[in-house]
Amino acid sequence: MSARRAKQLIYGVFYGLCWIIFFYGVYAIFLRPVISLPTAPACGEFCVPEGVKPIAPQGSVMSFTTSPGHYTFLAQIANVNSGYAAAGFDYTFTAYDASGTPLQSFAGQSFIYASEIKYLVDPNEIVAKPIDHMGLIITNVRWISGSALGIVPDFTFQNMEIGSSSSTVSVGGEIANKDIVSFAHVYIVGIWKGPDGTPIGASETKIDGLGAGTTADFSVIYPAVPGIDPASNQVFAYGLKGN
Repeated sequence: MSARRAKQLIYGVFYGLCWIIFFYGVYAIFLRPVISLPTAPACGEFCVPEGVKPIAPQGSVMSFTTSPGHYTFLAQIANVNSGYAAAGFDYTFTAYDASGTPLQSFAGQSFIYASEIKYLVDPNEIVAKPIDHMGLIITNVRWISGSALGIVPDFTFQNMEIGSSSSTVSVGGEIANKDIVSFAHVYIVGIWKGPDGTPIGASETKIDGLGAGTTADFSVIYPAVPGIDPASNQVFAYGLKGN
């Protein structure tokens, strides 16, 4: 092969490669179908913000016998997150026998402010078999920023009176709303203790409509079970802002 022929072949191959590169570039930029990578699903109502710790029971979940076959459940829970509150959540008390077999479950809903510790009470439920221990599960937490829900409401109690009879103990008086907002519902929890300071009874009542700067009468009643000290009562009030 002559030198001229060899040079022509080299040039031909070079120009051919250039055209291939050109047409591939046109295809890659303008003609190739766009492949969409799958995206993560949108964060829904029950997403957990990064770094948020779960709402958890503090100590054991308690059950009290109010009458044969009737029980009241009490749990103290804490939201240790200073920047997040729960505008709502679902909870389930579950009663177990001594073997760990679930006997019955009872569901409810509540809320909790940022950095708040509160009580959940489920009064006077019927369980056919004796209860050995209790469990509590919290689910479907609707997290919002703590500033959006605000601080724990400013409720105070006044003119308190303790009552007792052969069948019941009670605590009552007035609740004052010193907050700047009104509440559609306020839940008042009463806890009674024995001589050693251990809770042995709890109950709950609800007040509908407590305006800003107003007061309302309340009374919380519980059966006069053996060992209860009527004067050992504690009362707590919970209200959700915006409702």
